[in-house]
Amino acid sequence: MFLMVDVRASGLASIDFAERLLDAEGVCLLPCDAFGPNGVGYLRMSLSVPYERLVETCDRMERFLAGLSS
Repeated sequence: MFLMVDVRASGLASIDFAERLLDAEGVCLLPCDAFGPNGVGYLRMSLSVPYERLVETCDRMERFLAGLSS
């Protein structure tokens, strides 16, 4: 039901990544730091939405990531 997204390579803390992603693209993912040391640097993405919505979410995340590297 959930996908754990590793955002450590972005150089941002998971909470910062999540907040910036929400502000920039309207995508809300849950930082996993509260799940313990193994969750640090990861975001939780729910897979309980229609496929088309997941595709749109991934497109938005890709656009956000491209903006980080420029």
